[in-house]
Amino acid sequence: MSSKMQKLSTTFLAMIGCAIMPVTASAHHHHGHHHRRGDRDAGRDLLRAFLATAAYNSTAQAAADGYGPFPDGVPLHECITAPNPADGAMGFHWLNGANVDTTLDAAHPEVLVYEPQADGSLRLVALEYVVFADAWQAEHGDTPPQLFGRDLELIPAPNAFALPAFYQIHAWIWKYNPSGVFANNNPRVNCDNAQIAEARAATDQFHDTAAATAGGYGPFPEGVPLHECIDDPDMGAMGFHWINGANVDTTLDPEHPAVLVYEPQEDGTLSLVALEYVVFADAWQAEHGDEVPQLFGRDLTFMDAPNRFELPPFYQIHAWIWKDNPAGQYASFNPDVSCQFASE
Repeated sequence: MSSKMQKLSTTFLAMIGCAIMPVTASAHHHHGHHHRRGDRDAGRDLLRAFLATAAYNSTAQAAADGYGPFPDGVPLHECITAPNPADGAMGFHWLNGANVDTTLDAAHPEVLVYEPQADGSLRLVALEYVVFADAWQAEHGDTPPQLFGRDLELIPAPNAFALPAFYQIHAWIWKYNPSGVFANNNPRVNCDNAQIAEARAATDQFHDTAAATAGGYGPFPEGVPLHECIDDPDMGAMGFHWINGANVDTTLDPEHPAVLVYEPQEDGTLSLVALEYVVFADAWQAEHGDEVPQLFGRDLTFMDAPNRFELPPFYQIHAWIWKDNPAGQYASFNPDVSCQFASE
């Protein structure tokens, strides 16, 4: 066994020891022998699930194997929080439709559950197993499906997820859940970083400037200040700004930044380093008065006119999610970015 797998297995055993204790404790007033065997079977299935999904700590591997976010516009596209804030959250759900049938296999979950991190990345925290009720009941009648020695929970329709009636069970094997390994929500999970995670996922494609062009982005016109690589002798640089005019309105959508910010590289290529969200002040104030626009839980910075960019007054915020910024994730300039290789 590799050292990495040994470390994973040790982590699993530490977590699962806590995880199955509530199951074991609840069984003490029943026949001990049968429940000890059931706990061993559940433990083996959880270990199979743990080892089978270790690769999905990488979202790139999850995507390669058929998992991905729910479509934009449906409830499960969002980061799911508990109705009671004290119960925490689930997180983002990545579905593999090929696994949704009437077969429950611990090694092939229908859904991977990710918690958004401060840098916009996603951390695998749980698995979810799902069977649609109509399909299951057509084969098995009213007998509920089981996994890990437990009945799956029936979620009737209508429900908050806008899905037909379904059976489900979560398995929190990648992040400890004080509410129990099979609870729906985890009080140690939150969606505070959901917007930055949505921004990161939506703009990953724009590392390729050809994809950015196809998506409606491009440099400012030659002759205006923002056509140039923007830097500051004291604070570092921003870089080149590629704008999508269709995204400049009074709607601040994390998945549709107004500007992509690129750092020029020595070989002449451009490296995506940040996103910028922009709202012109006159348009915003006509709709919202003196209320300051917010994104990522922060107020946007007001830039009055006249300014070095020769723009009317505007609000803006940078999000340095593609290159670390020692000045802060939402600072305007990055001391580790340079315009040294900007072409004249």
